Amino acid sequence: MLIKVCGLKDTDNVEKLLSPQCPDLLGMIFYEKSQRYIGSIPFTVRGEVNRPIATVGVFVNTDIDVIIDRQRIFGFGWVQLHGDEAVSYIRELRERTDLKIIKVFRVSDKLDENKMAPYEPWVDYFLFDTQTPQYGGSGYTFDWQILEAYSLNTPFILSGGIDLGHTTGLISMYNSHPKMAGIDINSRFETIPGIKDPDKVAQFINIIRENTTNQISYDRNR
Repeated sequence: MLIKVCGLKDTDNVEKLLSPQCPDLLGMIFYEKSQRYIGSIPFTVRGEVNRPIATVGVFVNTDIDVIIDRQRIFGFGWVQLHGDEAVSYIRELRERTDLKIIKVFRVSDKLDENKMAPYEPWVDYFLFDTQTPQYGGSGYTFDWQILEAYSLNTPFILSGGIDLGHTTGLISMYNSHPKMAGIDINSRFETIPGIKDPDKVAQFINIIRENTTNQISYDRNR
């Protein structure tokens, strides 16, 4: 299972997250209204890691030229789109870059597969987060049983208020749902916004990896 740690800002903190249990994806937020906005200085991944690792730029309704500029400066290989980006926008982003693309859909009481389906040719993953009035994470979960009805072809990543107490449910869902590809964790593992507790993150990753497999690679063939 892919494990993404989002909202990272500090190189020293990132370095502590890479051992002994290294996440698969490290997220940096470029939404200026977020408490975890990365600013103008990228964190760096220093030293050796024990598995492939990638960085993800998180954007909200951002001009494609800006994303390309930030990618040039920050060097991320993935992009996560957390706004109201249209299919035409994502198609253009796909055509102009080689970025892996995650499209976020916010969930309340049901999945709207008719809305999601047109995005399938252009994205690598969907990410399901809790519906809130504002953009970005909320720290709250939604009813994961809703995802039992998911029937599209695109693998999905689960987000929204995930903490150490959710490991049993996450493992059960991953082992039973063929399209669940990963987990995105953030605020419930923080000491302050943007700074993660390395011990809590390592404990979470260890439990998840002991009970799941990496059956879906983030280099999934399109």
